[in-house]
Amino acid sequence: MHTRTRIINNKFCSVASAVICALSGTVNASDVKLIPVMEVGVYNINYTTPNTNDLVLESDGSVDDRVIQYKPSLAIDYKSKKLNVSSFVDYAATQHSNNGAQDTEHLSYSINSDLAIYEQALHWRGSVNRKYRVADSQLGAFSDEIVGSENLTGVMTMQQSLDFLLPNTRYINASAKLSLNKSEAQDDVELDEDVSNFSTSTFDTESKNLNLAFANGDRSAVDWVILMSHSKSDRAELSDYSASNFVFELGVPITQRFSWVADASINKNKIDNDQALSSGLTHKQWGTGLSWRFIRNSHLSILAYRSKTGEQEAREFIGGEFEWVMSSRSQLKLTADRNQFGENYGFNLNLRNRYLQASASYSEGIDINSQQSFSTGQLGSFVCPLGSATIDQCFLPQTLDYQLQAGEQWVTFNGRDIQLNDEVVNFKSGSFNLSYDNGRKLKLFAGYRLSEQESVEKQSSNNDRLSSSVSASVNYKVSAKSDLSLTTSISKNTYLGYQTVTAENPNGDRIDKNRSWALSFKSQLSPRLSTDLSYSYRQTDSNQAGRDTEDNRLTLIGRYVF
Repeated sequence: MHTRTRIINNKFCSVASAVICALSGTVNASDVKLIPVMEVGVYNINYTTPNTNDLVLESDGSVDDRVIQYKPSLAIDYKSKKLNVSSFVDYAATQHSNNGAQDTEHLSYSINSDLAIYEQALHWRGSVNRKYRVADSQLGAFSDEIVGSENLTGVMTMQQSLDFLLPNTRYINASAKLSLNKSEAQDDVELDEDVSNFSTSTFDTESKNLNLAFANGDRSAVDWVILMSHSKSDRAELSDYSASNFVFELGVPITQRFSWVADASINKNKIDNDQALSSGLTHKQWGTGLSWRFIRNSHLSILAYRSKTGEQEAREFIGGEFEWVMSSRSQLKLTADRNQFGENYGFNLNLRNRYLQASASYSEGIDINSQQSFSTGQLGSFVCPLGSATIDQCFLPQTLDYQLQAGEQWVTFNGRDIQLNDEVVNFKSGSFNLSYDNGRKLKLFAGYRLSEQESVEKQSSNNDRLSSSVSASVNYKVSAKSDLSLTTSISKNTYLGYQTVTAENPNGDRIDKNRSWALSFKSQLSPRLSTDLSYSYRQTDSNQAGRDTEDNRLTLIGRYVF
């Protein structure tokens, strides 16, 4: 383990120990909830893969195998007036009957804590997670513990934060957040260097973040907002990266409906030892105009802006913002301005009633992947138990500002595109989600997402990519003790400029098309014993020779809760 990793782990352990010691005298056994579980899964699989080393092949080049997986797990929840702690750990041992060289063992865990230091005003929050993920999607988008485990790497993420919220908002609103984030890919994966440019050492980042927000109080006639943030990311194999943002907004009423508005913003991104590139990543803009408040908390603002990027000449343009708050559970927001790379648009839509939720979003910006991985509570997310990501065990929150409870996590079933490469990228990302949960028989999810990223630093090849996907999940409660679920997805990953330019491929792009579907029947045989019988099919069709894959599997899983 790297010295820096030991230091940050020691930091977390010291804080956690202090919390435990302070509360050890007040913890009662009745406050602690332990849920030990044992899962045994039997998989009959037939698949084709480019990685045929140490595999027993059939005459057609496919692999027939029977796999048994043993997965004991333990969930621990503690909840009191001041401290909530949720943890989940599982150990997966996989045994192949025909291909013993593919046997694997994986240990995953998740620990989340929330300590109320002073009522609702001051909280300390911490989390430590270790999960196994595909090291690089170019190696196989469907790799998991059963097939393609050689493409997985353990990823450890840690976050500590101190959150402050001013209780009395009569004269001013104020909040602050100081956080320390850590992301590291473990050195436990063997990669085909002819296919992937991934290196575990490039995803090893420690980030320190400070966020401050101030706004007018409840009694003020003038609206104003000040937002400030700064982050410093120490990347083990790349130059340090820092990002600073400052936003000021002012609204002075002219009439009951109209206000004079002005705003200014500064966005600075710095890559150490690269002054020329950092200069082009600095953007300033300021503007003034009018705002029309057509209903309460909803407005249309149009401003004349002037902006400047690096040493370029200043530019003038018209931009603005449209925000429509339809109810406490539904809102729409559109923004138009500029950033370092030109025109910049933002879009957020959230429509929600008792059973149905529709959400859409679009954003552009500059960031590193490890920072994006800490974003939670995305539009269209379900709330699920820790350690579970199947829609039958999840529910839709009824409010936009829902706070996770002990033992819960956010899950978005159309996935996320977080790459284990921490170069600075210019990204564009959009999604549309439709979710339904009537609380009785039926749960539905359908989603579309599109993302594009371009490396700013150009430190590694094949990091520029375009991804799109469509996914859907349906869960129907057949009876009080049984569920039927169907999931399907279609995705396309385009790795820009990956291959040699030819007449058939004039852009030299590698294109992978992925398709999958699964049908599952779950039954609760007793209060402690349940089973899951499923059939799934997965396929990857690539324009790169030798990268096509196909996976058929019939699975029976037994689950016993002690």
